[in-house]
Amino acid sequence: MAVDYLSALNSKGSGLNITQIVDSLVEAEVAPKRNLISNSQSKTELRISELATLKSNLDVFQKSTDSFDLSSAFAFSNSNSAAITAKKIDNQKLENFDATLNINALAKRQTLVYSGYSAADTDLGDVDLSIAFGTVSSNTFTADADRSSLAVSLTSTNLTGLADELSKLDGVSAQVVKVSDGNYTLVVNSESGSGNALSITGHASINTSDYSSVQQVAAQDASFEYNGLTITRESNTVNDLIDGVSLELSAVTDSDVLISGVFDQANMMDAVKQFIQDYESLRKYLTAATLRGSSVAEPGLFADDVNIRSILKQLSSVMRAPISGFTNSQIYLAEMGVYTNRDGSLSLDETTFKNFFSTNAAALKALDANKISADNPNLSVSVSNINTQKPGVFQFTYDAVTQIAKLDQTPLTSTVSGDDTIFTSGAEGFDRFSIKVKTGSIPVSSQINVGISLKQKVSSLLTSFLDKGGDIDKRSTQFSEDLGEAEASLTSLDDQQEIIRQRYVEQFTAMEQVVTKLKSTSEYITTIMKAWNKEDN
Repeated sequence: MAVDYLSALNSKGSGLNITQIVDSLVEAEVAPKRNLISNSQSKTELRISELATLKSNLDVFQKSTDSFDLSSAFAFSNSNSAAITAKKIDNQKLENFDATLNINALAKRQTLVYSGYSAADTDLGDVDLSIAFGTVSSNTFTADADRSSLAVSLTSTNLTGLADELSKLDGVSAQVVKVSDGNYTLVVNSESGSGNALSITGHASINTSDYSSVQQVAAQDASFEYNGLTITRESNTVNDLIDGVSLELSAVTDSDVLISGVFDQANMMDAVKQFIQDYESLRKYLTAATLRGSSVAEPGLFADDVNIRSILKQLSSVMRAPISGFTNSQIYLAEMGVYTNRDGSLSLDETTFKNFFSTNAAALKALDANKISADNPNLSVSVSNINTQKPGVFQFTYDAVTQIAKLDQTPLTSTVSGDDTIFTSGAEGFDRFSIKVKTGSIPVSSQINVGISLKQKVSSLLTSFLDKGGDIDKRSTQFSEDLGEAEASLTSLDDQQEIIRQRYVEQFTAMEQVVTKLKSTSEYITTIMKAWNKEDN
């Protein structure tokens, strides 16, 4: 119990425990304010902790979204994987295929050998070489008229220095090889393909005037039969034969190799199910965290936080929105059997999915792979920032007389760069969009597809939530500021408490002074009255 020093020092006062009364009054005035601030502080601390959980859940779903890949359901079959291997290079272009290949010859690089050097650092003096590209036949070099010769000019160089300088040139590689003690060779290689052979002139000991003496391996094209059609390529890596597929040729064959690729319905459905399951895990968490509360359920920590509630709203909106740019009509998840239920949850109807797969499997790629393309092969379409790009199917037109190009009805700006013309647009949603085409091969019209996949849209949205300066970062900053304000308010309240206490002490001190005076007056009057009574007696 607090010692009432004020009353103890003033024994003739009211007799009340002034210290206790002052403490009670101060506490009655300050406690509600302190409890309000403390409760808000505790709630903010819980929100900060829950915000970390929210961020973790968003991060987990983003990782699962980024790994969502329907091409994993595309399986290859190969009767001779030692001679041919296949891999996926463009998910959007993948289609079921069957093919036969018979490899007659592999592509080779030309190998030129210059021997007779006693050391790797053999002095060559000043070197001025000219390197031309073309073909070699019967010891005769024919230069490619469309390729310019390259030059190497060195002062007081040695063998190793020359090899290093040659390797810096496009289409050329070189190295110094130790054959035996005191016997070194300069080996120069071209790129593979018969049209990439080299002719080197300008130095007495390093030249190709006689290929029979320096050419160890001739440059050669790969030659193979594809479904009975004889085809040649400069490289053993063939990326332009089967859409979305790269073929690597590694051995000559003496019979047809059967190779095929097919989307497996069951595997694709499993991938979609997993995506829905991962989404549902996040949706359920967000629903609980933003629950308004009822007579049977406590409200979530973010029930009154419009920013956090907006995250769930935006994610749900993306899942319900149509996917544009892949076909001439919009694609809805419901068409694929992915339904949004009344409570906002997603579910997959397997029968609908199977029916959609059997009739329009290619459209399923709108879930996981963007489509940026033109139906005219002369046009190369690119989008450098998919997040700001407007999706859709657009018509490119070009008037050769006026030289005006349009995308739908919007005029395009043209820029000539070398042999190419690049078209760009200033329209909203096209600031990072361009079309590149050879100036002499601009088509009159072409359909342009700009399809942004569900995976891309979801991943971009999650990134906007999680990035520095994003919604989560902003809420974290706000919560930290709220905590700081609460601490400041508590400190200020402590200062106010002392002021309030001083005020009450002053008031009760004044009261005690009055009471003391009244008591003194009372005692004085009582004494006089007693004296008068004695005189009367």
